[in-house]
Amino acid sequence: MVSFQVIYQIPNLEEILKEINRIVKNDGKLLISIPFIWFDGGGNIQRRFSEQYSKFILEKFGFRIEKVVNTNANMSAICLLTNKYIDYKISHIQISSIRKILRIFKILFVTPFFNLVGLLFLRFQKKDNELYINKIIYAKKVKNV
Repeated sequence: MVSFQVIYQIPNLEEILKEINRIVKNDGKLLISIPFIWFDGGGNIQRRFSEQYSKFILEKFGFRIEKVVNTNANMSAICLLTNKYIDYKISHIQISSIRKILRIFKILFVTPFFNLVGLLFLRFQKKDNELYINKIIYAKKVKNV
């Protein structure tokens, strides 16, 4: 069973997890990705899945977490967020000619700069898991609920 960037927004989470438990066979795998820090276009983030909450809710519904991976778990997260935030601000400029010029400037100079700096952080900075973009959870069904 796979869920990418959805499960954190479900209002009836317990019902859904019970149904997921029903359809996944024993020893079946569950792969979930959830955002830690990111822009939600719909503005409808219902909850944040901390490591403790993830473990609690998945165990409650018959799953055991086998592995958790945090993506961009160092200063590279700041580069991604800054680039996305600049894009968001440009998209809200009312004058289309200025917006177009800024988008071109961003594509040619700003995005490559932040991508390069982010790649350098990924390559040379140790992961610290204090700030990251997404959490990827690998779990296994261990019991029926």
